[in-house]
Parts: sequence; C-alpha cells; structure tokens
Amino acid sequence: LKIDQSFVAMIGIDALSRHILDTIIELSAKLDLGIVAEGVETPAQADYLTAHHVNFLQGYLFGKPMPGADFIAALSDR
Repeated sequence: LKIDQSFVAMIGIDALSRHILDTIIELSAKLDLGIVAEGVETPAQADYLTAHHVNFLQGYLFGKPMPGADFIAALSDR
C-alpha cells in the first residue's frame, strides 16, 4: 500500500489529514500489508512515519530522482 505524498506533506500541519493517514496505517497493519510513504522531504515526516511503523519511505529526504545507471553507481559507492 502506498501513502500519497499529499498526506505525507500534511504531517504536523493538518489534523484531519493526520487522522486519515493514521487510519490508512492502521488499516494496513490490520490487513498485514506492506506500506510505502512517498514524498518524504523532512526529518519530522520520516520520524513520524517511522514511529508509526511505516518502514518504507521514499522522497527527496533520501535522494533526488536519477537515471537507473546513476542509481546503481550510487549503490555501488555505499
């Protein structure tokens, strides 16, 4: 299950969006589905999602989009 970046962007800003996000996370856990949050841009967003057991995060906080060859080279360098 993928959480849209529009919900991630509202973490700490909009209470209604946070309730929707929390419900999505809770439903995912009850259905035993993996969950990915997209559009993570701040440490606060990453911390909130990690604290709520969202283990797969993607977004500019971790890296900008890049061509496949560059991605493989970046992984090789780590």
